[in-house]
Parts: sequence; structure tokens; C-alpha cells
Amino acid sequence: MATVLGLDEVYANQSPADKVAAVRAERERAVTVMVGDGVNDAPALAAATVGVAMGARGATASSEAADIVLTTDRLDRLADAMDIARWSRRIAVQSAVAGMVLSLLAMGVAAVGLLPPAAGALLQEGIDVAVILNALRALRGNPAAGIELPDGTDAMLRRFSGEHDKLRDGLTLLRDAADNVAAGSANLRSMP
Repeated sequence: MATVLGLDEVYANQSPADKVAAVRAERERAVTVMVGDGVNDAPALAAATVGVAMGARGATASSEAADIVLTTDRLDRLADAMDIARWSRRIAVQSAVAGMVLSLLAMGVAAVGLLPPAAGALLQEGIDVAVILNALRALRGNPAAGIELPDGTDAMLRRFSGEHDKLRDGLTLLRDAADNVAAGSANLRSMP
């Protein structure tokens, strides 16, 4: 996952206090992203520059503390979200700059008397439509978003994905059973 996401360091098996300390230390050095899915992750999510909660089965506390909630428990979707955010921001900046520059040019031409008010209003509407059409490019996604993976990594990711798909139903049953045990439910025998 670190390779796919382009991470510098990965900390695993940390206590909640360790997570907060690591996030705070890293935040002093650079922009920090914390990904978590449980109640014990909420303080670290809040301490990070950007907190990302895995929201499909995650705790409400982590979802409330996070800046971003992924609605699936697949970490690879974080890489997709980062690509979408970069691409969308790039297009938004392009659209804003182009719209302002074109509007300022039109105002300059109108100020010297070469553009009548009615034509100026129509030109401004044309500029607005062009900027909106440019912004709609974000819906198609970034055509250059492909990631170059080292040899064998793509095969490993496909293998892990297949294994995950095979385990998904069993994990759902296990999570439901654990939730029932935690809630003190007498309904445990009714589970398949």
C-alpha cells in the first residue's frame, strides 16, 4: 500500500497515544494524513493535517473527527481520492484564472469604449459558459492518473484484491457477530 500511495513512512500496530504522538511529530515537519477507522483513531485523525476515516464500518467518532470519510473500507480508494482532488483543484484554478483574465481583458476593452454594454454582457456570459465547460472536464477524470508500479506489485495487488473478495462475506459475518457480542445480544444463534 505504501508503494501505491507514495508514502514515505508507515507506522503499524500503534496505541492511540502513539498514533497521536506520531501524527503531531510528523505534522511539525510536513503536511500529514492519518487514516483510521475506529474510536481509538479519532484523536489522531483530529490532530492530522488531513484526517481520513474509513466510513463503511468505521466508528462515528472517527467519522466526526476526520476531514474526509471514505464510504468504503478499501484503502486503495484513498489513492483514487487524492488523484481526483489534485485533478479537480488543477481544473478549478485554471478555470478561475482564465475567467478572471478574460473578464479583465473585456473590461479593459469596454473601458476604452470599444465594447458596447450589451455586447459586453453577452461576452461575459460566453466567458462564464467557457469556464463552466472547462470545469466540467473534472468529471472525466485525469487521463494521466496512471501510476507506474514496480515489477510484481501489480500482480501482488490483484492477488490481494482477489483474496479480499473471497474473505469479504466471512468478514462481514465476523464483524456482525463481534458487534452482537459487544452489544450483549442474545441473538448470536440466529446468525448463519
